[in-house]
Amino acid sequence: MTAVLDKEQPIYGLRAPDLDGVQQSTSVEALAEEYIADIRTIQETGPYQLCGLSFGGLVAFEMAAQLRAAGEQVGVLALFDTGNPAHYVELPPARSAKFRLIYLVDRLRKYGRSLLSGRLDEFASNARHFLGDRAERLTWKLGRALARATNRPMPKMLRSNLVMFSYIGRLYKPRPYAGQFLLFRAKGRTPGLVRRGVDC
Repeated sequence: MTAVLDKEQPIYGLRAPDLDGVQQSTSVEALAEEYIADIRTIQETGPYQLCGLSFGGLVAFEMAAQLRAAGEQVGVLALFDTGNPAHYVELPPARSAKFRLIYLVDRLRKYGRSLLSGRLDEFASNARHFLGDRAERLTWKLGRALARATNRPMPKMLRSNLVMFSYIGRLYKPRPYAGQFLLFRAKGRTPGLVRRGVDC
């Protein structure tokens, strides 16, 4: 991406806070507010150029909404592989079941293609990733339940910002946004699906 930008164009990354997800949690709105404060230490006024990947796209979207509500200009808002979890959470049961079925069939086809073409290493990698994701989510949920029951912070070995932000993303309901934004989707993804933050 940097190859197509002007050499004089600075790019800044924002680091997610280290939270345990129980006693120290957050929301998309709170993260956006915190990041805007960080950005303003470098650039006090707009226009602002924002982008975010997956869950980061939700935060970038909320930042743009908050900045515009404060009277600031947002030039570019680019979202990379970002879905709207609120849409999927609020689907009627029949449509939700259809959505999950489409996702399952898509996964099975992908794994089947790997097996039939003899790409066993690709199949094993995909299967490990799929099972690892679910194991990580289950571990986080169990750790969170234990920490809540004992009123203690979640043990560091059980923390996962990726899983926590996926959970936070599902709770986020985007506000109407009057501006324009660019949505980039990676090739080979099921239409309407983005791995983290959308699939359950």
